[in-house]
Amino acid sequence: MVLPEEKKNPKDMVNFLKSKSKVANDLFFIMLGEELDWDIDLFIDLCNKEEITIIGGIFPAVIKGNNLSKDDIIVKKMSATSSTTLVKNISYSPEVFYPIIDKVDMDNKQTAIVLIDGLAKGVDNYLSDLYKQVGDTVNYIGGGAGTMNLKQNPCVFCNEGLFMDAAIVCFVDSKVKLGVKHGWRNLMGPLIATKTNFNTLEELNWSSPFDLYATIIREDSGQDINRDNFLEISKVYPFGIAKENDEYVVRDPINLNEKGEITFFGEVHENVILDVLKGSKEDIIEAAQEAAKEACNNIDDVNDNLMFDCISRPLFLKDDYSKTLDLIIDTLKNGGNKKNLEGALSLGEISSHRQSYLEFFNRTILLGVFYD
Repeated sequence: MVLPEEKKNPKDMVNFLKSKSKVANDLFFIMLGEELDWDIDLFIDLCNKEEITIIGGIFPAVIKGNNLSKDDIIVKKMSATSSTTLVKNISYSPEVFYPIIDKVDMDNKQTAIVLIDGLAKGVDNYLSDLYKQVGDTVNYIGGGAGTMNLKQNPCVFCNEGLFMDAAIVCFVDSKVKLGVKHGWRNLMGPLIATKTNFNTLEELNWSSPFDLYATIIREDSGQDINRDNFLEISKVYPFGIAKENDEYVVRDPINLNEKGEITFFGEVHENVILDVLKGSKEDIIEAAQEAAKEACNNIDDVNDNLMFDCISRPLFLKDDYSKTLDLIIDTLKNGGNKKNLEGALSLGEISSHRQSYLEFFNRTILLGVFYD
């Protein structure tokens, strides 16, 4: 959607959205780069006065074609088939969700747009509860909001306000074909997560996670990993939860504490089987092309593209990340998809890949091609 020049002014943006809103069920999905100087509370108030329905999130950067921007906006207009469901305090709610099943028209193939605080501890419980209620009657696409500094702050919003530790879901009247790939390969495993606490791995194979992880890395590369260089080295060695006949669910190590415990984006359940993974730039770039091929395969009447890509991938690829975006765009065009590539860098990617169980991925590219 082409935005007005003065998009940093909430009043101008609301006037723009009002001009594009034609029917009562119009929904505007808004992605904001983390460095955008914007009064979100004012924007929400103005939208409410004009009865404009919005959902959105703050992300490390937004994707526009083959460019990343930390201070720009992406707006997607959609047709909502349900009211927005907001769940607060997902890290602490014993019952995550109000029942929403009655809001979903099971006779109408739909897509669920899911936004979540990417640093919340209750992501898996939330997604599990959502899937139990709705199942595979819809496809799911979404991402974890948040900022590059990995400090938890309010980052998801809807007409009810701007929230931290929260999740939002809305169902829209459009089909979506999903491509989900990462490019990471097995280096060492299987290993057992013998003790965990939400997204923190406290024991691996009944021993210190860090000691075993450091040994694996040293034997592979000769590098000695420690708390000072943890993020730099660990970006090459994520963990993976194996899924039968499907992609790994990757877990991105983001912190090492003084006890040798490793914290991830996303939860790791006790006694789950883990592998340590490794990837090359070539593998990661090729995976993006595979995701684009998968998303546009046998699809006609395309009306939009929406992409969530983990923030770790451009950090890993560095200057080569632009090649990834160019390759995705070329692959879509070769498949007859001329729509713009837009989306966001995310703190975790949410998808029901191949109409299977709903997952919270890390280090993964998620591309959705919407069609009629």
